[in-house]
Amino acid sequence: MYLKRRLTLNKRLSIVKVSLIFSIFTISIITIAQLSFGLMWSVDLVDSTGNANSFSSIVLDSDGNPHISHYDSENQALKYSVKSGDTWTFETVASTGNVGHYSSLALDSSGNPHISYYDRTGRDLKYAVKSGDTWTIDTVDSTGDVGSFASLALDSSGNPHISYHDRTGRDLKYAVKSGGIWTIDTVDSDGNVGSHASLALDSSGNPHISYHDYTNRDLKYAVKSGGSWSVEIAASFEEVGSHTSLALDSSGNPHISFYDATNEDLKYTVKSDNEWSFEIVNSDDTIGSYSSLALDSSGNPNISHYSRSSGGGFNSTHDLTNAVKSNGNWTLEIIESAGNVGLRTSLVLDSSDNIHISYFTRGSAGDLRYIVSAPDEFVIPPFVYAVIIVIILLVLYLFIRRRRNRSEDTSDLVVE
Repeated sequence: MYLKRRLTLNKRLSIVKVSLIFSIFTISIITIAQLSFGLMWSVDLVDSTGNANSFSSIVLDSDGNPHISHYDSENQALKYSVKSGDTWTFETVASTGNVGHYSSLALDSSGNPHISYYDRTGRDLKYAVKSGDTWTIDTVDSTGDVGSFASLALDSSGNPHISYHDRTGRDLKYAVKSGGIWTIDTVDSDGNVGSHASLALDSSGNPHISYHDYTNRDLKYAVKSGGSWSVEIAASFEEVGSHTSLALDSSGNPHISFYDATNEDLKYTVKSDNEWSFEIVNSDDTIGSYSSLALDSSGNPNISHYSRSSGGGFNSTHDLTNAVKSNGNWTLEIIESAGNVGLRTSLVLDSSDNIHISYFTRGSAGDLRYIVSAPDEFVIPPFVYAVIIVIILLVLYLFIRRRRNRSEDTSDLVVE
């Protein structure tokens, strides 16, 4: 009798040990996989009022809080949103006429928001800055139809610099405000140029601009130094150069993401030692529109973009996608794929290289959304917690059961 009980107990304990080892192994594999290969993404619905869905621009303040400017197409207004803690607050910056297209946002050293945008009613380039609780709005340029594809940057003194397209003259223009006065340059007037412009300032405050040459279907690049503009073709193969996004590395080298309309690919180029090098980042189906580029602390490019499959009808997919280059290789990740998502992306990286993206959805919702990655913070999924709790309860149960069986085994031994 005693031997039979003992064998039964050992058999149970063996099954339990195998179960525990398997459970711990499974949890370990899940943990390693998530830490090694996966980013934890968190999505917020920023604004669903009306159809708050277009021309978003995102920046982070010194505390890492996201600020977003965007166009509300239903109310034809420019809006501004900021997240503090877990709460989003938003306000209407301008609503007279149809305003807020092509908004571009920057924060000064005091955290005050500056926004350049296109006034579609007046066909003007406008600029808004908030100080305290008051927004002040300037008309920067009103000569003809000007202000589309506006891109804003602030220099070390907080002066605004804006690149934009002149639709009347079909030119690329640039405006800077200093001492309360706006100065305007015509950067390039050779053909229909200046759409899809992206502006960045180097450490000396010199402006660099990537933009599209619609006439020749080229990607162009301009830089101002010593009071003069230098313009060059960055890419001229087939039909390229729309949806550009520009960033400068620590050496001042320009990095540009852009769309290849002929092959429907996302492409990337960087200039080093006066030579442009090119790479295909993503070539699956229709890829690369609405790209936004930022460089991480190691100089690696991160590019958010919109990808669309060619399945057709209900078989088509419209996704928010991110591309990251590290150790010479590109890694692609579909961040969100529920519905038609990922249009008008705007990307920024925080001090820990976490990715922050604003974008909008197309369709009946037309929402403005915000997503952030957290690769440095591992969060155990709820089902893993559940498995751990079950294992703990099982161990406790078996421990109690084993003590009881031992007592019974001892009693049997004495009786026999």
